[in-house]
Amino acid sequence: MAIRDELTAFNRTFSEAHAAQDFERIASLYSDDAVFVSSGQPLIRGRHAIASMLLEPPESEMVPITFETGDVWESGNLVVDVGSYVVSGNREKRGKVRGRLPAPGGWIVETCRRRTNE
Repeated sequence: MAIRDELTAFNRTFSEAHAAQDFERIASLYSDDAVFVSSGQPLIRGRHAIASMLLEPPESEMVPITFETGDVWESGNLVVDVGSYVVSGNREKRGKVRGRLPAPGGWIVETCRRRTNE
Protein backbone atom coordinates (compact mmCIF):
# COMPACT_ATOMS: atom_id res chain seq x y z
CA MET A 1 0.00 0.00 0.00
CA ALA A 2 1.35 3.46 -0.89
CA ILE A 3 2.15 5.75 2.03
CA ARG A 4 -0.53 8.28 0.99
CA ASP A 5 -3.12 5.47 1.08
CA GLU A 6 -1.88 4.41 4.54
CA LEU A 7 -2.18 7.97 5.87
CA THR A 8 -5.62 8.40 4.32
CA ALA A 9 -6.76 5.15 5.97
CA PHE A 10 -5.25 6.28 9.31
CA ASN A 11 -7.03 9.65 9.13
CA ARG A 12 -10.36 8.04 8.17
CA THR A 13 -10.08 5.45 10.98
CA PHE A 14 -9.14 8.14 13.50
CA SER A 15 -12.06 10.39 12.47
CA GLU A 16 -14.53 7.49 12.68
CA ALA A 17 -13.21 6.28 16.05
CA HIS A 18 -13.25 9.81 17.47
CA ALA A 19 -16.87 10.31 16.38
CA ALA A 20 -17.78 6.96 18.00
CA GLN A 21 -15.74 7.81 21.14
CA ASP A 22 -14.01 4.45 20.68
CA PHE A 23 -11.05 4.58 23.11
CA GLU A 24 -9.61 1.19 22.14
CA ARG A 25 -9.70 1.91 18.41
CA ILE A 26 -7.97 5.28 18.84
CA ALA A 27 -5.36 3.76 21.17
CA SER A 28 -4.64 1.04 18.61
CA LEU A 29 -3.54 3.70 16.11
CA TYR A 30 -0.61 4.80 18.29
CA SER A 31 2.51 3.01 19.49
CA ASP A 32 3.39 2.76 23.17
CA ASP A 33 6.12 5.40 22.69
CA ALA A 34 3.97 7.85 20.67
CA VAL A 35 4.09 11.56 21.54
CA PHE A 36 1.15 13.90 20.83
CA VAL A 37 1.99 17.59 20.38
CA SER A 38 -0.66 20.31 20.30
CA SER A 39 -0.07 24.05 20.21
CA GLY A 40 0.04 25.55 23.69
CA GLN A 41 -0.44 22.19 25.42
CA PRO A 42 1.98 19.89 27.26
CA LEU A 43 3.31 16.82 25.44
CA ILE A 44 1.17 13.72 25.85
CA ARG A 45 3.22 10.52 25.91
CA GLY A 46 2.02 7.00 25.24
CA ARG A 47 -0.82 5.26 23.44
CA HIS A 48 -3.36 5.24 26.28
CA ALA A 49 -2.57 8.74 27.52
CA ILE A 50 -3.15 10.11 24.00
CA ALA A 51 -6.44 8.25 23.57
CA SER A 52 -7.61 9.35 27.04
CA MET A 53 -6.79 12.98 26.31
CA LEU A 54 -8.58 12.86 22.95
CA LEU A 55 -11.69 11.38 24.54
CA GLU A 56 -11.81 13.53 27.69
CA PRO A 57 -15.39 14.46 28.46
CA PRO A 58 -15.92 17.81 26.75
CA GLU A 59 -17.71 20.63 28.54
CA SER A 60 -20.70 19.95 26.29
CA GLU A 61 -21.13 17.69 23.26
CA MET A 62 -18.31 15.77 21.52
CA VAL A 63 -16.60 17.78 18.80
CA PRO A 64 -16.70 15.91 15.44
CA ILE A 65 -13.35 16.22 13.65
CA THR A 66 -12.41 15.04 10.16
CA PHE A 67 -8.76 14.81 9.08
CA GLU A 68 -7.55 14.93 5.47
CA THR A 69 -4.17 13.84 4.13
CA GLY A 70 -2.27 16.67 2.42
CA ASP A 71 1.30 16.93 1.18
CA VAL A 72 3.31 13.84 2.10
CA TRP A 73 7.08 13.44 2.39
CA GLU A 74 8.93 10.32 3.38
CA SER A 75 12.54 9.46 4.07
CA GLY A 76 13.45 5.98 5.22
CA ASN A 77 10.98 5.07 7.96
CA LEU A 78 9.93 8.68 8.70
CA VAL A 79 6.82 10.17 7.11
CA VAL A 80 5.40 13.71 7.34
CA ASP A 81 1.84 14.60 6.33
CA VAL A 82 0.89 18.28 6.21
CA GLY A 83 -2.86 17.89 6.06
CA SER A 84 -5.95 19.64 7.29
CA TYR A 85 -8.82 19.16 9.70
CA VAL A 86 -12.43 20.32 9.80
CA VAL A 87 -14.55 20.60 12.93
CA SER A 88 -18.21 19.97 12.10
CA GLY A 89 -21.35 21.58 13.44
CA ASN A 90 -22.39 24.96 14.71
CA ARG A 91 -19.43 26.74 16.36
CA GLU A 92 -21.36 27.81 19.44
CA LYS A 93 -22.82 24.32 19.96
CA ARG A 94 -19.55 22.42 19.47
CA GLY A 95 -18.46 22.90 23.04
CA LYS A 96 -15.12 23.98 24.38
CA VAL A 97 -11.90 22.06 24.05
CA ARG A 98 -9.60 22.80 26.98
CA GLY A 99 -11.52 25.94 27.87
CA ARG A 100 -11.76 27.46 24.39
CA LEU A 101 -13.92 27.09 21.32
CA PRO A 102 -12.23 24.96 18.67
CA ALA A 103 -11.31 26.54 15.36
CA PRO A 104 -13.59 25.45 12.50
CA GLY A 105 -10.57 23.99 10.71
CA GLY A 106 -6.89 24.37 10.07
CA TRP A 107 -3.63 22.62 9.32
CA ILE A 108 -2.22 19.57 11.02
CA VAL A 109 1.26 18.11 10.75
CA GLU A 110 1.58 14.38 11.41
CA THR A 111 5.06 12.94 11.75
CA CYS A 112 5.11 9.16 11.80
CA ARG A 113 7.70 6.44 12.10
CA ARG A 114 6.75 3.43 10.05
CA ARG A 115 6.60 0.19 12.00
CA THR A 116 8.37 -2.78 10.54
CA ASN A 117 6.38 -5.99 10.37
CA GLU A 118 7.99 -8.60 12.57
